[in-house]
Amino acid sequence: SSDVCSSDLVMGRAALAAAASSPRLDVRVRCWFNPNLEFQWFFLPNLIGMLSFMLGLVVTGLSVAREREVGTFDQLLVSPATPTEIALAKLIPGCLVGLVHGTIFLLISVFGFGVPFTGSLVLLYVAPERLTTPRMLGQLDSLHERGLLSLVAIDEAHCVSQWGHDFRPEYLQLGQLAELFPNVPRIALTATADKRTREEIAQRLHLDQAERFLSSFDRPNIFYRIVPKDQPRKQLLAFLAARKGDAGIVYCLSRKKVEEVAEFLSAQGFPALPYHAGLPNELRAYNQKRFLNEEGLIMVATIAFGMGIDKPDVRFVAHLDLPKSPENFYQESGRAGRDGQPASSWLCYGLTDMVQLQQMIFDGDQDEVRRRVELSKLDAMLAYCETAGCRRQLLLAHFGETMAPCGKCDNCLHPPVTQDMTVQVQKLLSCVYRVSQRAAANHVIDILLWRESETVTSRGHQHLSTFGIGRE
Repeated sequence: SSDVCSSDLVMGRAALAAAASSPRLDVRVRCWFNPNLEFQWFFLPNLIGMLSFMLGLVVTGLSVAREREVGTFDQLLVSPATPTEIALAKLIPGCLVGLVHGTIFLLISVFGFGVPFTGSLVLLYVAPERLTTPRMLGQLDSLHERGLLSLVAIDEAHCVSQWGHDFRPEYLQLGQLAELFPNVPRIALTATADKRTREEIAQRLHLDQAERFLSSFDRPNIFYRIVPKDQPRKQLLAFLAARKGDAGIVYCLSRKKVEEVAEFLSAQGFPALPYHAGLPNELRAYNQKRFLNEEGLIMVATIAFGMGIDKPDVRFVAHLDLPKSPENFYQESGRAGRDGQPASSWLCYGLTDMVQLQQMIFDGDQDEVRRRVELSKLDAMLAYCETAGCRRQLLLAHFGETMAPCGKCDNCLHPPVTQDMTVQVQKLLSCVYRVSQRAAANHVIDILLWRESETVTSRGHQHLSTFGIGRE
């Protein structure tokens, strides 16, 4: 219904029209600001007309998206399946078949159960882990040999990129689809990929010669505000005071904090539900259903919540901790205002968040290359928080998009006071160098401020040339 949504639909139709008219065209890399819009409002109706009597393969790592489409098809059921259609469904165990405008849709169920519907066209939703099993590839090859495989759509394509913010090794195996089904059109889609990630998507999925469709990353209806942490719960309540009765999401870094904040908000008169991977499946599903169907609820969650969720009237997204990257922030804050109406993104951060996230990266089991990528993106996220410039301008620049200052973020409306701190930084770096770059931050501060602490004197650092120069 909004202009933003309409522009994405036009570009999406152009992408699939290109795929339909050119079977030799491998892929179109398309970035959507709203991946749910892509599937629910555009992707399915256009595939119906394009893939009649054939099977379209949709590879997605989002179980929520697969479940949601099953629900969509179930609502459109009008008649039972014919014996022929049931036999076709049995080609792949654990499937669901649904009727949409006279078309069959075949989906891999997340839970492995099957219910027959009717129609004449098949869509198969499958997770990348399952797709690359020998049995599944054999079944797809059988369909391909009979000319029944007409499109491969790879959702969340940024997961194939080691430079991307959400690398998943199993996505690397999807490159073999180009070799197995060379004449089948392929389309890769993502909502959060910077230029380097887009290049890696093309390279790893063998899409180097593919046509690309790229829409704007701008969400003009979202107001961005970032504040330093100072009694964060009190700050959150102040932010929510003008939004009582609105639906929103509050993101926290830890599961424990999620539960504590949800309980705190409920006690303060803001109905809130917790959501994180450690909760029982039944409780997570119950809370998610309530959030989607009831008005005015707040979901307090880790980043486990939100992927594949389509609730258009979310009026705000608040972060009580620093996100891991600009991509994560863009994706999470972008869950607000999908109806095109005014919405808010609010972030409360502290340097302790930075330390905690850095520790999580160093404690992880990723290789050194991936570790450097994650640290780089974390640095970029901190720079975004500390910028004195336009929030929207810097966020879009991360994705390679340029624009003038927006005039409607916190920094544009209330420009921060700035001053030249070059000399002070030079003194700091000089001191860090003279302690061999191995001292704790507090130790360096003590040296700069002429504090003869036990640590300083025991190391003889009171004799350094930088001792006390920070008082000037």
